[in-house]
Amino acid sequence: YVENLSFAMDQSFVAEGIIASGFVDGLNITGNVFTTSKSGSPNSSYNWRNAVSINDTQNSQGLGRVDGSFVTISDNMFNGVVDIPASVFMRIGIDMDAGIGFISNNQITAGVHDIRVRFPTTTALSSATNTLIDGNILNGRGLELAVPNASAGPITIRNNQINAIAGINDSTTYPADFSLMRLIGNDQGIALNVTGNSFIGYRGSYRGVLVQNFPGATFTGNNFLPASGASD
Repeated sequence: YVENLSFAMDQSFVAEGIIASGFVDGLNITGNVFTTSKSGSPNSSYNWRNAVSINDTQNSQGLGRVDGSFVTISDNMFNGVVDIPASVFMRIGIDMDAGIGFISNNQITAGVHDIRVRFPTTTALSSATNTLIDGNILNGRGLELAVPNASAGPITIRNNQINAIAGINDSTTYPADFSLMRLIGNDQGIALNVTGNSFIGYRGSYRGVLVQNFPGATFTGNNFLPASGASD
């Protein structure tokens, strides 16, 4: 367990808050607070500035990846944006590659992704097979889920509230992948159920949900609430 700790992430001195690399099945990160700041002129690498980094090979210690860990990340607070134009922000709140798990009841504000889950994978040693992303409040750049492998079990994204970042408007042309939730690539056809979520405050070319080559996704009972005055 990593429980009830406060991580002061001054990006002049540190990159990640937690790095978990290898087979970390059973890891539980619960009730912690991660807060970003920048006190001086040095700056940790943009690619490393993730509060929780699990088996992402882009990490500050050069650690490798091992597939199949089931992890629990719940009830944490991520205060990850101070000044985006001045580059004082966490890149990702929860960053997980090649694993599965339960990510629930977190409050996250980050500069690029609040939650990013890529390549969900299980092995014979994994203690579970399914992934649940449930009850989170996301206030930064939302959620990305990408390219589950054939061994992964069903994935459920439910009861999350995903709010657009401040300053969204109709006149700005945002990059094509800007959205509150982005689903990328499901050539294995892993079942994905998206249910009971609220997507709030998007407008213009900043989308609610972007679905890219993701067969097997089912949307039920979600609320899409664009910004007041959205013209599209």
